[in-house]
Amino acid sequence: EFRHLRRLLAVQGRWCYLRLAAIVQYSFYKNMAITLPQVFFSFYDLFSAQTLYDSWIVSSFNVFFASLPPLIWAIVEKDVDSDVIDNHPQLYRRLQKAPHYDRKTITAWLMAGIWHGTVLYFLAHGTFAINDVFRSNGQSLDFWAFGLLASTLVIVTVNLKIALHTIYWTWLNHVAIWGSLVVYLIFLSLYTLMHDFQSTFYYVFCI
Repeated sequence: EFRHLRRLLAVQGRWCYLRLAAIVQYSFYKNMAITLPQVFFSFYDLFSAQTLYDSWIVSSFNVFFASLPPLIWAIVEKDVDSDVIDNHPQLYRRLQKAPHYDRKTITAWLMAGIWHGTVLYFLAHGTFAINDVFRSNGQSLDFWAFGLLASTLVIVTVNLKIALHTIYWTWLNHVAIWGSLVVYLIFLSLYTLMHDFQSTFYYVFCI
């Protein structure tokens, strides 16, 4: 009755540990990346409680735009094949010291979130600060366009980040990552045309 115990511990246990460790740290990372630009923005709006992002984008971030890639990642990701683990059980012993979930790895993910959030905010800020950005009709883009650029940079970056950390690629990973970006672009295209639904965001994306 214990004949499957070795595989349960060495193979499934290893994969489960790697997936859980990565997904927990990635969740901190992506929320740090989306939140930090709002913190920086508060210094420029004199702490007036004005949000940088549109409310629907914030609400959909962890539901539609950045949720499916880590979910698929946590289901199918693996670093080595099961046959390799069966033939080299010492691979499991290396996990006993939790090398993928310790202070160094947690700090690395948090620092990545801080770095990306900082760079992306000031990249968007610099784009609008250096020169006025104009639409094709000659009108200058407004505050909501700035927030749109910042949110777009963050959403693209956090999805590319998980793509860079993916070792075992399947068609589900491709659908989740690239599909999330396509869904975001489709959402923007439709949402910014709904004048009656959200007048402050009307026609922002349609430059």
